[in-house]
Amino acid sequence: MQFGESNHFDHIRAVIGCKFIGIGGDYDGAGQFPQGLEDVSIYPVLIEELLGHGWSEEELWGVLRGNVRQVFRQVEQVQEENEGQSPLEDEFPDEQLGSSCRSVLPRLHQREDLAPDQKLTRAAVRGNPILSPKWSFSKSCPHMGPGPTVIAAFPVLIIWLW
Repeated sequence: MQFGESNHFDHIRAVIGCKFIGIGGDYDGAGQFPQGLEDVSIYPVLIEELLGHGWSEEELWGVLRGNVRQVFRQVEQVQEENEGQSPLEDEFPDEQLGSSCRSVLPRLHQREDLAPDQKLTRAAVRGNPILSPKWSFSKSCPHMGPGPTVIAAFPVLIIWLW
């Protein structure tokens, strides 16, 4: 095979496991593709190479279809459990309205004690500390660093979108 994507798959499998890998042919809006994987017609070659790297048919079934189906089953289960619940809505705190940077927003259930005419002026933050500018991760947004959830979820999101 002309490309090294199988090595990427091997590394991801070693780090987080094959149950968190999914591939698909939805390239809508993508401007660049891995060389040799410009369309789904090349998937059989990739799968053959992964089999040569010791991947089982069960693992590859998950990568090609099973893992995504499991995620959607869980999504549907959560949807059924939350049936009848109104969506939560957040408002940007006043001090963030003039900035292109947005930090953590409080959840509606944390603001139930506000009177209807009261405005939110400061976000109540739990779990994500407000950092001083000297500890900031970004000069464009000196108030917040990325929360642990974002840091943990971002690589998985990239894998699912890839």
